[in-house]
Amino acid sequence: MKLAHITIQSADLEASVGFYSKCAGLKIVRDMRDRPSNRIVFMGDDEEGTLVELIDAEKPYKGSGVSMGFEVEDVEACRQWFVSEGYEPTVIRWLGEGRGFFFVKDPSGFSVQYITKQ
Repeated sequence: MKLAHITIQSADLEASVGFYSKCAGLKIVRDMRDRPSNRIVFMGDDEEGTLVELIDAEKPYKGSGVSMGFEVEDVEACRQWFVSEGYEPTVIRWLGEGRGFFFVKDPSGFSVQYITKQ
């Protein structure tokens, strides 16, 4: 069994597409924004098999306790980039052996984690 995709109900579909493009390196793999309702964009990274489904929603995600994570080479440099771009990432939590992570919110308030590769 394989995880097919993560769905995020977005308050601002265009901002979400921009976030996942710029902040996660994902590309549009299926674009259904031309539909009159239920506008959807699938973004992915075919190398890793990552697939995020963004849905233009009247009632976007506003919950807590759910996140998704992306592995990065340098968690400190990644966090600094977010700060320089005007985002408000959490502090880095260190797990030992040089492994650490932080969270940042996407345009809908969904928590996205960036963690050092093992």
